[in-house]
Amino acid sequence: MMDPRVDAIIEAVSNIYGFPQAGVRRALATVPPPSNPLPHHSLLDYYSVTDCRIAGWVPYNFAIRGSVRQTLAISPEGATGLHIPVASACEVINQVAPSGRQMPANIPLDHVAQCVALLLSGGARIWDDDIHRLLSVQLTHGSVHATFTWDRYFSYRLTAGLMREEMTTGRLLLRNTLAPTVRALTDFQTRLTAGGVQLLCAFAREDDFVLPLQVRSSRVGEAAGCYGVVPMAYHQGAVEPSATALREVVEELFGGEENSPAYLDHPAVRWLLSHRSLVHLEATAFFLNLVHGNYDFAMLLAVLDPEFWRQFGGALVTSWESEAHLLVSSRDHQRLSQLLKAPNWEPQTLGTLVEGLIRLREIAPERTADLHLNRLS
Repeated sequence: MMDPRVDAIIEAVSNIYGFPQAGVRRALATVPPPSNPLPHHSLLDYYSVTDCRIAGWVPYNFAIRGSVRQTLAISPEGATGLHIPVASACEVINQVAPSGRQMPANIPLDHVAQCVALLLSGGARIWDDDIHRLLSVQLTHGSVHATFTWDRYFSYRLTAGLMREEMTTGRLLLRNTLAPTVRALTDFQTRLTAGGVQLLCAFAREDDFVLPLQVRSSRVGEAAGCYGVVPMAYHQGAVEPSATALREVVEELFGGEENSPAYLDHPAVRWLLSHRSLVHLEATAFFLNLVHGNYDFAMLLAVLDPEFWRQFGGALVTSWESEAHLLVSSRDHQRLSQLLKAPNWEPQTLGTLVEGLIRLREIAPERTADLHLNRLS
């Protein structure tokens, strides 16, 4: 029996790389098991600290009680430690028609098939859809400036997005073609760069904040089995990153419909928008993930009035993207320390948690544990 999910991916691979569909199907059916996988941390040698800094980017590292942790995220110089209110006056966002981009060239069919087979073997629930492709970005302490165009999810996930699976094959043919240097990795004008928003939510209770976190489902196309903030979202729909953040709050925390423009009508969002003086919705950082080159706006949604939690805390649900939700107290020093030291995080997601906790400590120190967190970027 034909699998429509697999058929759609085979058709997309054929269109992107120019392989006959029958050849793609045969190659997928005869893929050998992977061998000689490369550890993700080997990318710290592939993209050296020196090359990052020459290109104007900084590796994101942090310390917790003096214990240093390296991540596989990088940020533009000065694009961490921010607290930019994401509102119309501070969010300067443009959208332009699609332009030229770098596409894979001379990638052997057997290699593409092996990467796609690894993607399919995890049972990921993926489908093609519109996404916002990043063309330029600048974050300062006062504003977010970004330009996007539109593209398709498969165009990203079956090219640059396969650089994640490629690490398991031991051959970096896609990476060597699409992103062989830091400058190529960060050349958003020519490299198809997908991504979105990572949002740490913090809802005040009487003497702390509750932080909804998650363990990602095996069915998601990214970060399966990893810890995460809620939401973690591709940038779709309205072009402002803040719009994606609020829409995904409804989807991933309150069970709303996928990518629905009706998110503004949800009672929780209406409460947030009508109590702006009691809400911090801020951009805290911008990250690029070295593994697959995705961009992410790190954000914090801190609600200072316990009334929000009293009204809506009981309505939280676990979306299909989460294997489990974790409700962690901002004052639970031991649990937060354990999470910050856990190995299974996406780098930009861990950075979002760190930046959010540092900012929460600034906003409401009496509600937030002193974890002795320090960014080292």
